[in-house]
Amino acid sequence: MLHETDGSWAVALKAAAGDLPIRETRSLERWLPQFQASPASILAIAAPRGCDAVRFARLLEASAQLQRKFPDMCFVVLLAEEDRDLATTAYEAGAAWVQIGRWRLDPLIRLVRRRQAQFPDLAAETPIDSIWRSLPWGEHPE
Repeated sequence: MLHETDGSWAVALKAAAGDLPIRETRSLERWLPQFQASPASILAIAAPRGCDAVRFARLLEASAQLQRKFPDMCFVVLLAEEDRDLATTAYEAGAAWVQIGRWRLDPLIRLVRRRQAQFPDLAAETPIDSIWRSLPWGEHPE
């Protein structure tokens, strides 16, 4: 699950590893149903560029509440280079990884792949499968 406001992290992650099952959301309210369906998923929160401390604290608190409800969840924070000073706060809030900048995504991708291996029941849905699943007629035709 990737929470961001502009889609730039999703583009970078898809370019680096297009086979990763990424579900994007722009609203905090959409987190809960996704984690009810797959409680060991990864939540990646992209702090908006130039994020103020109050807004960042709200994002971290919402993710901490979700982590208490779903203890198998993995929490990752994605930061722009100019916001690197927020990394310590993210780790203190329970982040398993903090990615600074959209280059050298290999460590983050390895973390996701290890997580998929550890929890093989995690949804491995591609973006196209997600779109088909949301249509009224359901599954993608073979």
